[in-house]
Order: sequence, then C-alpha cells, then structure tokens
Amino acid sequence: MTCKYFLGLSLAFWAVCGPAVASKTDAPDRIRARAAFSEALAAHEAGDNESAITLLKEARLKRPHHPQTLSVLAQIEALSGDKEAALKTLADLAALQVSPGDITQNENYASLAADPRFLALAERFTQNAAPKGEAARFAVTPEKTALIESLAWDGETETLFLGSMAERKILKRDKEGNWSPFAEAAPHGLYSVAGMKLDPRAGILWAASPATDVTPDLKEGEEGRTAIFGFDVETGRLAHKAELKDEAPHWFGDLIVLDNGNLLISDSLSSTLYLYDVAAKVILPYLTDAHFVSPQGLVMGPDDTSLFVADYATGLFEVNLMDGAVTPLEPGLGVVPYGIDGLYRYGDDLIAIQNGTSPQRVTRLTVDLKTMRLTSQEVLVQTHADHFEPTLGQVVDGKFLYVANSAWPLFGGGKQPAEDDLAPTVILSVDLE
Repeated sequence: MTCKYFLGLSLAFWAVCGPAVASKTDAPDRIRARAAFSEALAAHEAGDNESAITLLKEARLKRPHHPQTLSVLAQIEALSGDKEAALKTLADLAALQVSPGDITQNENYASLAADPRFLALAERFTQNAAPKGEAARFAVTPEKTALIESLAWDGETETLFLGSMAERKILKRDKEGNWSPFAEAAPHGLYSVAGMKLDPRAGILWAASPATDVTPDLKEGEEGRTAIFGFDVETGRLAHKAELKDEAPHWFGDLIVLDNGNLLISDSLSSTLYLYDVAAKVILPYLTDAHFVSPQGLVMGPDDTSLFVADYATGLFEVNLMDGAVTPLEPGLGVVPYGIDGLYRYGDDLIAIQNGTSPQRVTRLTVDLKTMRLTSQEVLVQTHADHFEPTLGQVVDGKFLYVANSAWPLFGGGKQPAEDDLAPTVILSVDLE
C-alpha cells in the first residue's frame, strides 16, 4: 500500500494513494475527478476560491461520495462566506458514516462556530467515529512484529500464516499454537510479503512480494521490483518464483487464485492487473484500464465470470472476464467505496477493509449486479481498541479474520520505528452470520 497522509485544509484526515493525474477532459469520470480535485487545491492556494468551488463540485459529481472532496469543499465554502452551502456539504459528509475529526477545532469553520446546526453536525461526526461492532481476538503473535500485512488460513491443518513487509518473512502458527518461521528472505530472495493466498488443491501458499522503502537489506537497484513466490504448504520448499522484469517501479499488493490454478495480481503502482501462468512460470500483463490508479484487493464475483477490483483512489469496479470490460460500481445512498485495501466476498456481498477512511473500518457492501450499484454499506467493526491500520484478511467458515494493527503509519517513507513503539500483531475475528 502506497499512501500519503495530509492534515489541514487540503486533504484532512484521509489517505490518498496513487500518482498524480494530469487534467484530461476525455479521461474516465473518476480520473478526471482526481485531476479536478488537484486543480481545486491549486486554485485555492492561488486565492481563487470561486474556481476552487467550481472544480470541487465537478469532482464531487464525477466521484460521488468521496469524503476528501466533501471535506475540502465544505471548508472552502465556509471560508468564502457561504454558510448554508458549507452546512449542507457537512451534512452530506456526515451521512457517509465517516468523520473528519473535531470540526469545532478547525479554524476554517470559524464563521460557523456559533450556529447550532454546526454544533449538531460536530456531534454527528463524533458519533460516526465511535466504536461499532464486535470483534474477538483470534491470534496474537508472541513477540513484537514488524508490519504484518497479510494472513492466510489452512483449514485442513488449522495453520495460520502471517506475511511481514518489514522483516521479509512468513510466520506460521500450528494448531497447537506454536509459532515458527515458514519462509524467509535468505534462501531465495523473498522481498516484503504483501497479499497471500493458499491454493489447497495444489498445496501452494502464494505470496505477492514487492521490494519497497520498508524492505530491509535491499541491494542497489532492487527497490521497485516485484515478484510472486509459491511455497509448498507442508514443507516450505520454494515451488515457484517469478519476477516482473521491466524498468518501471511496481508493487504487487494482492492476488487471487483462479480455478485453473493461475493467479491474478494487482499492481498498486500502475493501472495494470497481471496474470501468473503457473505452467509457464511467467508473469504477463492481463488487463490495463484507465480507471485504475492504485488497484489493491481482488475477489471473484459470485458467478465466476466477473472480478471485483478495489482501487484505493477511484473506488470499486467490476471486470467482465469474458470481454475485459471494466465498469465502476456506483455508490448508492451513504456508500463510500474508496480507501479499500483488502476485498473479499461472503455470499453475494463484499467484505472490505477500509484503512483509507476515517475511521478505519471493516464493512459489508451489497452489490446489485444488474444495475452495477452498491446499494448499501454496513459497518461491521470500526474504532476497535486493537485497530492500528487494519490491512488484509480472509473469510473462514462464516467469520472474517484480518490483521488489525499493521502499524503502517510508523513505517511510511522508509522510517524504522523504535522497538518500543511496536506491539505484537493482533488477528481479529468478526462473525459474518
């Protein structure tokens, strides 16, 4: 996951991923929305709030229910003296079940401070950020661990696997609760471990492995490389290794196993999804689409002819596997499809880990495949005591297991946190029934 965090007027309280986008009027709506958003910030910095508001309204129309856009629009409306518009925009933001924090402490809203409606909205945002739902501890690592991003569960042997970004290894816990290393960098050049999936038919644990600024002990020129590793789940023996070979930086973040045993992989630094051909042991471009900025989670649709893709910046999409068509899933009332890292399916619903929203949360999304709309969004867990940037997980027998405290904010920009700032990794379990 490659994100930047901002405070203040520009991008308050939410994370943004992906490269900047040039302004193109013929670009897909959500791409044009990102460009309009950036242009609005530049107009505001130049003192032209009228143009900034116009651009933000365009961005809002083309990327509906985007919390950052609404937050910045409300602030600039307030600064411009349009109190009624600012209050209306804040009310629309509150309806999304998100929170920009304590708006009474934001000086950009000084003109609204005495209005009872503003104070009522401040209370709504406080309620939006309050703890919701229940989650139980499923596992806790016995020692402090560095940036556990992903997990995989082997139901047959009751073995839990955890992938570390900052320690270049995979841990495992057996059914008796004993922890041990499963795979490490030294024998075969494993980079950081991002998404993992177990293929029980082949007996292979697959790992997406990017070389990033949090990957220790990289050799010169390795940062920006990315690879796929496959390990024999019983022995830990390396069965597959393939690296993407080109000059551009890449970040394989997540993957899924297809019925034929091949893999589909998301690259968080490009607009391309990749295919790993297991028989040929080669990585090939599968689909490039202008809608994608930072694709993250992938999951098959209920009929196995479609794929759902979570793009951190531009939302949720359906990919028709028969013809390659990419269709945005339009958000219905109160639905926020942005800032999604892990994406999973339970029945016909989608389970999403949103660590790019405030508060960070696990939600259930209902999809109408006939209209390609996200009709509802239910918060399953948010503001949990163990949450410190939840990342990836897995649906297991009516429950959802996920990494609760990856601690990504301690590592951004290549930072190495003090050991005292780290904590054992917690895996939480949510009952989906």
